[in-house]
Amino acid sequence: MQEEIKTINYLGSKFRILHEIEEAINELSTTGAICDLFAGSGTVSSYFASKRKVVSVDIQEYSRVLCSAVLNKVDIKKEPDSVIDICTKSYINQKLEDIYRELINYEQECIDSAINGKPEELSDFLENVSVYAMEKKSANSCLDSKLRLKLEKVISETKKNDMTHNSIVARYFGGIYFSFEQSIQIDAIMNWITQNTIGKEKDKFVAAVVSATSEIVNTIGKQFAQPINPRNTEGKIKKNIGIRIQKDRKLEFFLFFKKWLQIYAQMGSEENIIICSDYKEALARLPEDVSVVYADPPYTRYHYSRYYHVLETICLYDEPEVSNVKVGNDIKISRGMYRSERHQSPFCIKSQAKKAFEELIESVAKKKVKLVLSYSPYEKTSGSTPRLMEINEIMEIANKYYKNVFIKEINDIVHSKLNKVEKNYEIKCPAEVLIMCSWEEANEGKFNN
Repeated sequence: MQEEIKTINYLGSKFRILHEIEEAINELSTTGAICDLFAGSGTVSSYFASKRKVVSVDIQEYSRVLCSAVLNKVDIKKEPDSVIDICTKSYINQKLEDIYRELINYEQECIDSAINGKPEELSDFLENVSVYAMEKKSANSCLDSKLRLKLEKVISETKKNDMTHNSIVARYFGGIYFSFEQSIQIDAIMNWITQNTIGKEKDKFVAAVVSATSEIVNTIGKQFAQPINPRNTEGKIKKNIGIRIQKDRKLEFFLFFKKWLQIYAQMGSEENIIICSDYKEALARLPEDVSVVYADPPYTRYHYSRYYHVLETICLYDEPEVSNVKVGNDIKISRGMYRSERHQSPFCIKSQAKKAFEELIESVAKKKVKLVLSYSPYEKTSGSTPRLMEINEIMEIANKYYKNVFIKEINDIVHSKLNKVEKNYEIKCPAEVLIMCSWEEANEGKFNN
């Protein structure tokens, strides 16, 4: 099994510190299953799956899908090339291409014009194109007439051909995060997956879609937090915007899908467990063979559901309501197409964060299970995003439930014993730290197993 894999471009990924996490977990216990409590992209779960049984937990569906793909062993009999050929020739793909043809051509015309020094139409396209917003009559009143007519025609033809439920990615994210051509390819694959796969095999296919979209998405840093803004802070159109847009929107989705399906087909085992639930519910039914919980909860005010809402919608393949924003005196559909019912983590809400950390640590301790907690402290003068909990506050909670609490600093891999909370403790650099909690006595900086 491939041990180190980045399934998507993930904010706060632990890809670079996997060996340090393994060292910390093994200091607490070298046997038993590991629970990856806030599994996210599944990087940690994937790494440990070839070494020990893994229980992967996250409340988001895209995380469950990714973790299922890397942890579960499934015999996939369908060849990727065959699936791609079927999808390319499918009625849905060909019909959507017909419906969106004028919009696809117009998108490319705007890109070509921008590359040739006339970026105005592309800027208007990027700022205003949205089939969903037009459906909801929330489009910009100043929308270019050519673009408005093409969007209205797409909506009319989509309804006429009863293709509304078959074109979710194109309607929600086409022209915004992906080209319309890429969006239609994603819809074609997702329709085929929905109709032809179930269970763990379906997760493998959907995960391949998710990883492929993460590679082709047209945003800064390949994240899904917000679409590319064609203008700078002064309101001027950015230089080379056409080249930047062209680079990602020319990527062939089907090629990336094939690559990732081949990767996921080789991964997994029979014994791992994937749970999609709130952390409290998951800890309440934690398997008895878990010896260590690794927890990487969010610790700033930014909810991860905002950064991966596109992937959540693709995995659920539903039609969510989209949140609104106030623009001047008008209420408009959010340009980022954020789900209005996004998960709001208590760890990201200042009034709830302390209680959430206490419930987490107490719940693990009551199970008589050891804990490794990831945390990223910060210096108040550094300008980085403030944390909702100070490290001393977390240490104080941990010491209520565990006899021995240590900090492992990732940058120089040293242990600092803080059984008694020191009010003046401060990390002098933006290091990742691991808070290690156990009941055993320390031995030369190591825990006894």
